[in-house]
Amino acid sequence: MSTSSNTPAAPTSAEQKFLIDSILDKEMPAWRAWCALETATNQCNPSQTTVLTQATKAKDRREALTRLTAPQLQEQLRVAIAGKVKRDEARRFYNQPDAMVNFSEWLAMDFWSLEESAAILMGRNPTVVNRASIEKDMAPPKGFFAGDPNPPTAFTKAFLSLLQKAERSHAMTQNSKLSPVAVIRWGQDALGGQLPIPLQDYLAEQEPVAVAVTAPLEEPEPITPQPNQTRTKVKKAVLLQLEPI
Repeated sequence: MSTSSNTPAAPTSAEQKFLIDSILDKEMPAWRAWCALETATNQCNPSQTTVLTQATKAKDRREALTRLTAPQLQEQLRVAIAGKVKRDEARRFYNQPDAMVNFSEWLAMDFWSLEESAAILMGRNPTVVNRASIEKDMAPPKGFFAGDPNPPTAFTKAFLSLLQKAERSHAMTQNSKLSPVAVIRWGQDALGGQLPIPLQDYLAEQEPVAVAVTAPLEEPEPITPQPNQTRTKVKKAVLLQLEPI
């Protein structure tokens, strides 16, 4: 049970209040709504525990933050922003289970299209992740209360950059039906060797390592010792001296 009062301690400065509100916005985006609904819920529907629980959590968190100094709040805000970015990224459509490519299925195909190739090189299912789905994900939502569009991320930038590079590559545009080996070989250069492990393994299986063949060493010819010319001349001279006159 929470021991916090209904009226949390006020921040000691405008800077602290701004930092606290910013932290709560990142950690609990709906905290203002929960707190605003708390009184009405208590009066009209006390059994609605979800609203009361969330409002209590928000108030407890706010009260705890008011006890921190400005530098401590700045660090908390940095952590909260990083956490929100990570949560938002995990929720994006291209990080969902159905967006992950089944390498065995696609590597068994005879050819891929250019756009399919870009998705597979990024480890994604081409039927889920493609130019149209990414552009749709980043398009401004419709409706008055729709909110802001999803911002570009490292993944969406990398995918669109790889796709544009492929569209401008002679090796990737000379044929509309690209063999997996040709795509993976091109992707190895385009991605600086940062290929998904299943693609690396497949390429290694298709391109066996060349073994250098070395000719056997020939047996050296026996060296015939040459006569010692100096000793021969001395021997002949001695024989000449011994011949009778």
